[in-house]
Amino acid sequence: YKVTGVQTCALPIYIVVSILPDGTLFVDDTQLLMPLLPAKLIELKQNAVATRVVIRGDQKAEYQLIMEVISAARSVGITDVALASRSK
Repeated sequence: YKVTGVQTCALPIYIVVSILPDGTLFVDDTQLLMPLLPAKLIELKQNAVATRVVIRGDQKAEYQLIMEVISAARSVGITDVALASRSK
């Protein structure tokens, strides 16, 4: 059999931003300071690595820090932002 006209479907790619209880920030597996987050998001977006930011915040993480991550994503044009939660 010969298959022609097959389309590939791009899967959504996620950037995972993790916030630890002490405020430490990770983008995927790389520790990062908050002031450097917008530049890192731009880099990942330009390399077509990112279409969505998923924030994993520890329940003891400060709400303000979560809001800063959301703001950083939006400031570089990433509007698809989700909050991850653990099911109990």
